[in-house]
Amino acid sequence: MLAAVTAAVLIGAAPAAAAPPANDTPETATELTTSRFTEDIAIAEAGTEPFDAKTLRRYCGSDVAEGTVWYRFEAPADGLFTFEVFTPDAFTPGVALVSELPASRSSLELCGEGTILGEVEAGDVFWLAAFSRTPSPAGTMTVSAQFRPSQPIALSVDSVTADQQSGTVTVSGTYACSLASVEYGWVDVLLNPRTGRDGYGSIEITECSGEPEPFSIDVSPSRGALTGSVEVRVSAAACDSVGCDREEQTVKVRPQG
Repeated sequence: MLAAVTAAVLIGAAPAAAAPPANDTPETATELTTSRFTEDIAIAEAGTEPFDAKTLRRYCGSDVAEGTVWYRFEAPADGLFTFEVFTPDAFTPGVALVSELPASRSSLELCGEGTILGEVEAGDVFWLAAFSRTPSPAGTMTVSAQFRPSQPIALSVDSVTADQQSGTVTVSGTYACSLASVEYGWVDVLLNPRTGRDGYGSIEITECSGEPEPFSIDVSPSRGALTGSVEVRVSAAACDSVGCDREEQTVKVRPQG
């Protein structure tokens, strides 16, 4: 009896190996089903699969790709999506996106050092890897994901006039946006893009009321005179913490005077 107890104590004295995270592979990826998701996750025990060690390391320009954990996202609507990883610990995080399983070089769409963001369409499905670009990572990584349905901007270009004598193009119209919180935004006017007679003007968008707001912007070419047909590109954007909604129109005008 004593021998059995002693043996049990000796066996139990060996430290137990920590289990890998539940989302250690693409097939067991954590589903991102809310508009905002954040978690702190320890990655030291996450396995390194052949895809991590070969494909992620090579094509993401990383010394290593270790401690990889996975997330899956299916877009419920057209919108903007951002996925970000960061850590207070002594390793450099990385991110990657694959479009289908099994994960392979052909399905690896994007890589980054900390953030992936962009537009998505309803029904888009993809898998996101968060990993360490530093060997033998120890500590935790914060994973944050956000999705927001598109909030289209209504842009109306009502008047474009070009004065040959003053060399000024005046663009007038309205914009309307409906973001709840605007971090930054703008209405831009670009003359003759891709030419040596380009010119640029802009106003700032600081809030969205949902109602049409008037704008008027004067632009002159950076050099040279206004001659022939002038191409005018007008764009508007309103941005929050997830991304930017944009609208653009291009018109042509002939200088008068």
